[in-house]
Amino acid sequence: MYCVGNTLDDDRDVYGREDLLEALYSGRDRQVLLVGMRRTGKSATLLALERRALREERFVPIRIAPEGTTTLEQVRDDFANAISRRRKLLPGLPGGFLKLRKLELDTLLRIAEEAAEDAGKALMVLVDEADVLARIAEDEPELATRLRAGLPAGEHTRFIITGSRRCLRLKRQSIGGGEPVFADFAQRSLLPVLEPIAARALIHLAKRSGDGAVSFSPLQIDWLLRRVGGHPYLLQAVCGYARQFSTGPEQALDVVLSSHEARDAFLQDLERTSPSERLVLQSIMGNLTVDGGLAPFARTLVDIGLLDDNYLISVPVLEDFIERVGWQDCPSRLTDAEAAPSAAQRPQQEALNRASTSDLDNPSPTPSPLGMSNPSLGLEHRPIEVLGSGRFGEVWLVETTSRDRLKRQVAIKFLHRAHADDHGIAARLRDEARVLARIQHRSIVRAEALVELGGRLGVVMEYVPGIDLRDLVEHRDVSEALSPQALAEIVAEVGDALDVAYNRIPGGESKPFHVLHRDIKPHNIRVSDDGDVKVLDFGVASATFAEREANDRFAAGTPAYMAPERHNNDHNQAASDVFSLGAVVLELAVGENGGPWIPGHTTHENYLQHLLGRMRARMGPELGELTGKMMDWSHAGRPSAADVSQRARELARTLPGPDLRTWARANVPQLKALRTPVAARDVTLQWASDSQPDPDITLMDLGLED
Repeated sequence: MYCVGNTLDDDRDVYGREDLLEALYSGRDRQVLLVGMRRTGKSATLLALERRALREERFVPIRIAPEGTTTLEQVRDDFANAISRRRKLLPGLPGGFLKLRKLELDTLLRIAEEAAEDAGKALMVLVDEADVLARIAEDEPELATRLRAGLPAGEHTRFIITGSRRCLRLKRQSIGGGEPVFADFAQRSLLPVLEPIAARALIHLAKRSGDGAVSFSPLQIDWLLRRVGGHPYLLQAVCGYARQFSTGPEQALDVVLSSHEARDAFLQDLERTSPSERLVLQSIMGNLTVDGGLAPFARTLVDIGLLDDNYLISVPVLEDFIERVGWQDCPSRLTDAEAAPSAAQRPQQEALNRASTSDLDNPSPTPSPLGMSNPSLGLEHRPIEVLGSGRFGEVWLVETTSRDRLKRQVAIKFLHRAHADDHGIAARLRDEARVLARIQHRSIVRAEALVELGGRLGVVMEYVPGIDLRDLVEHRDVSEALSPQALAEIVAEVGDALDVAYNRIPGGESKPFHVLHRDIKPHNIRVSDDGDVKVLDFGVASATFAEREANDRFAAGTPAYMAPERHNNDHNQAASDVFSLGAVVLELAVGENGGPWIPGHTTHENYLQHLLGRMRARMGPELGELTGKMMDWSHAGRPSAADVSQRARELARTLPGPDLRTWARANVPQLKALRTPVAARDVTLQWASDSQPDPDITLMDLGLED
């Protein structure tokens, strides 16, 4: 296995790249399949081989990158075009591109090899991302037949292809009859992470003296390597941001993880995992045992470098990324059959079925399964689906049935079983339940009970059918854009909710709880099917009340939406939530918000003004002006949440529609249909004991009596 990095910008051999290039250029294996995820250097490796071949004139390189190609004819045209570009090196070709494209693919490859031999050279065929070929072959098996017939057979000809995992079908499975196309190809794996020594070497290159050199201490370097696991792209990006903004690795890593580049890289890596591989990742992240049926999928994750040889996440910070965006925002585009064909008989749904059918049909007396009637409670609970999953917990949609056969749906937020004994995390969940039980507002999700099921602490909450604003951001091309009136209504409702959470005195109390949400972002704002707005997830909120258990004096939130002062460890300003809401509004209006907003950098301030200008042009000057005030660089210059709500409500009466309810009824159903189902991490939900408190009791029984 190799890790060659993802660029050729540095000629110094930081990654051990030269060993791989030499093996491909002059090694024993003439036919090689390079398998790796994104940013592992596949394209860079082929480019380096092409340059060397042209420089040394030993090979005639024919390189294609068929991304965007969709048919066999287009594949033939790609090869014809690449071969015609080498006419000066292949004088024996029977014509240019227009004549070559009339030949069948296998004939075209054989003619190119013969022309190279006539010129006294060898042919080097380089195909970047053969996953495209595998995808076309599934629809047009003739492509596999033509490729198989046209594989160069010359003694010195080299054929090197790259891909992730779909291309392995062409190595392992017969398509179109006969042997698999790439059956005789040697396989080499490109890992996404560097060995520790190489990773340190990469950081020390950035530490060299000169303008803009980073100055990480040994302890900071150790911390950075523990977080990114030697991922070359992350290491380079962190050093680049630290150099640009004169920060330490902690702040620079926050910036990198919030960037669109990192998000796209992680999303594309996760898209290339199958459903069962995701169950493996979820189990490992939850410190759970991977059962025998999933073992083949754990091995495939080792093959592609997402797990190390000890079955640990090779890039630890990937867990933080998944916690921020949620599994539901990381759709899988690979089937189990493509990832591990021999083990694909165990579908992902089997695990969910055990939770919703098998366990329900075979109850044990104590504890009784969630789906069975519990005598002490008088309720039946039937799990329906996982609504969302993060690092510490997951939210289930559950149907409850009373003794009178009255049914209703609730959402239950559970801690993962791995955190059952983590008193700090459990305290935060109990505090969240207490806050949501006492802060009553139409736009704040309501908590109904605090329960323990199967050793897992959970909060029973109202279920709000609808979408998160993140769905709207990511599917702007599908839904009708929010009108200025609808956007103003969202601002008014969320602003009012923030004001009530911070300033309203709960019943029976003598002073407000001063609740700060601290993680306002699109994912935590929900719009129902009828256009109602709900603020979700107060898990990292700060508040002041007598029964509070957890310490809230810690950095929390999502950097892309955090106010500038929060990057300087000033975490308890009410105006910080106002800034975060402004960042959400800006992203809804123009598709990005420019964050994270690190203080003291005029480039960020200038870019904010640029984005606000785009917003004014699209949503009108009034809403753009309000957003600009909400995102004032100084917390003292921002309006209060109450003022924001009042002004937004005034604007909603005058701005062009449709209103939010009309928009939601027309667009929310189709956005819901685009959401990817979330796999459960803990698939068995059980009552802890028959003495479990009734989940229909109110949270007033948690020491919050009036």
